[in-house]
Amino acid sequence: MNRRHPGTTCFRVVVLLLLGSLTAPPAGFPADAQSGRHPGNDEKISFLTLVVTADSVRLDRWTEVTGILKKPRSVRRGTGISYQAVSHSGTTLWQGFVGDPLTRRLEVEDSLGSGRLSTQIVTRDSAVVVLRLPTALQAERVEFWKSDPSAAVDGKAVGRRLIGTIPWPPSEQR
Repeated sequence: MNRRHPGTTCFRVVVLLLLGSLTAPPAGFPADAQSGRHPGNDEKISFLTLVVTADSVRLDRWTEVTGILKKPRSVRRGTGISYQAVSHSGTTLWQGFVGDPLTRRLEVEDSLGSGRLSTQIVTRDSAVVVLRLPTALQAERVEFWKSDPSAAVDGKAVGRRLIGTIPWPPSEQR
């Protein structure tokens, strides 16, 4: 028989409550839930609304909001569009990836009542994509690259080609 002392459960609850109170921000002082940092007046996130076609990217709208943007855990590669904020010296300051917005994979029922699914690939001529970047980047431009197997070099399976560049910050295009 495995019996616990009645005080053991109470002790565990008290310890958990104390640990929780040590990690919580002070009352009335909002913290960014993701990073634990507190947004200052000058920290902003830029939202870029882009129109993407097969061979170009065009900035449609740019807006800013106060906040802190976390760095992505990793930049996924594959079919899609990768983007990077580049400094005057050519250093990559921020990068990200979005799956191909022009292609969607849909699963639909094969025939009415069959219970089997079939996959259909749907393509579009253009799509709208919204990306987030930190406004305070000391970048010169944001480059957009599309996955392109025909552009592969040095034995890499997938190459990429430049499909657009936007000056940073895009204030004149607001």
